[in-house]
Amino acid sequence: MWITKHTTAKTSRARVFVISGRFGLCCYNVNPADGRGHITAQFVKSTGGFTDSFSIVSNQDSDGDGFTNGVESSAGTDLFMGCGVDAWPADINNDTFSDMFDVVSLVNYYAKAVGPPPNSPAHYDIAPNAPDGFVDIFDISKITNRLGQRCR
Repeated sequence: MWITKHTTAKTSRARVFVISGRFGLCCYNVNPADGRGHITAQFVKSTGGFTDSFSIVSNQDSDGDGFTNGVESSAGTDLFMGCGVDAWPADINNDTFSDMFDVVSLVNYYAKAVGPPPNSPAHYDIAPNAPDGFVDIFDISKITNRLGQRCR
């Protein structure tokens, strides 16, 4: 699988072109100095059908709220607004303050996968930087590190 990333200067959004195939060529080096994030890809060999997947995770924090664009995109919060309704991942109940009410919301969904009810909302899955699809101690820790803070 070859993955080519092209960033446009006007929008600073990345376009990813994926060309998958086996043509007798091998791998190429990845530039570790590219600080925009990372791409993970997986191909699972099987008989009959196949499954593959990849995700793009950004390490940028466009609104400066302490959560990367990758986390905010996954959580469904606004990448460019640090405060307001559905803007700051640490503020689950949208009161502009991170407190125990936000932590309790996460704890109520502890160990549940993200998805439709009765699963946890995507907004609750904020850790690690490439969210893992369920609410766990890493999500709770990320919220408790911001207890008593207001969004900005």
